[in-house]
Amino acid sequence: METRSAVEGIVMEDLGARGKKIDVLELIDRAKGLIEAGKKLPLSSQTLVDRESLLKLLEEIRLALPSDIKLGAQVLQRRERIINQALAEARRILTANAEELEAKAQQHSLVKLAEKRAEDILRQAESQVRLMLADAEKQITVPREGTSQFLKSAKHKLGQVVSLFPCRRGRQSDSDK
Repeated sequence: METRSAVEGIVMEDLGARGKKIDVLELIDRAKGLIEAGKKLPLSSQTLVDRESLLKLLEEIRLALPSDIKLGAQVLQRRERIINQALAEARRILTANAEELEAKAQQHSLVKLAEKRAEDILRQAESQVRLMLADAEKQITVPREGTSQFLKSAKHKLGQVVSLFPCRRGRQSDSDK
């Protein structure tokens, strides 16, 4: 029954635009009604029907079928077109999603690679900084020890030079105390 309603809707939509409605299913129902309304022959399964009315209905069905067949073909073409459009859209969406997924996977791989490279560079930099600090420590320590000895020696010599000057002796002896 639902199929008939759907078909009737399509027939009305298509044929209604042309100004006439010929429903094959309705004509078949009328023919069935004509047969059911016919007189049954006693002691047989045969029925007498109005030959002229039945032939007229069959002719109407014959004439209506081509338009219904055309309409059915149009409906099938529309259906096919809609399905093809939906499939094309689905393929487009799947392709776009696959490309996006691939891009994200590559980006993720690049990020992971960049993070690993950054960690390697950081380790190398820390190692180089430790070496440079150790080098700098050595360079500072050696001159510091040498400077200390140099300062002691210079102070001693300066003390000797200052002791040579009599006016400074009193002051130096005060500062030595």
